[in-house]
Amino acid sequence: VKYENLFDYDPYLQRQPLGVLLQEPHELGCFARAVFLPTPLEVCAADVLISRLREAPTPNCFVHFQHAGGAVNRVPADATAFDARRLEWSVVISGCWPRDQEATMKNRCEAWTLETVRALLPHSVGLYPTDLGPEDAEFVPAAFKTSLGRLQELKKEWDPKNRFSCALPLLQQPAENSAEAAEKPEQE
Repeated sequence: VKYENLFDYDPYLQRQPLGVLLQEPHELGCFARAVFLPTPLEVCAADVLISRLREAPTPNCFVHFQHAGGAVNRVPADATAFDARRLEWSVVISGCWPRDQEATMKNRCEAWTLETVRALLPHSVGLYPTDLGPEDAEFVPAAFKTSLGRLQELKKEWDPKNRFSCALPLLQQPAENSAEAAEKPEQE
């Protein structure tokens, strides 16, 4: 069975909202961030999710829970750079819009996703750092918690010129404009 045809054979896959599995469908644009929640799920966190879903700008926006507990909890928080060891659920918030409404809905869906993340942060044990981009500096402390200082020191040591600044905003400073950087002579 080709992966494109899995939806035809598996009832679980048939029930998934568009965009959850494989790649986003061509009909939808999607912007997602993930928040890590502990167990038991706090009633107030559930209330936030219900409230935010009611305020979703399109019916294509959704939230899904990925179970992540178990072995992740058996490693001490300070043993690795990932210290969200009380994580039980990765809650993926997906703001999706029909591509034919991109001009009016993309910014609204992205804002809804980010507002939902902000509303869940007080109940979270972290964020999925791989989702973060250069515009997400406000979320870096929540993503790395107690590991942030150590990671920033490693970043300064291994990337002193901050060349790898276009993705994760680990140093929380704006990246140099690429045109300006090209004009500057390298300093060793």
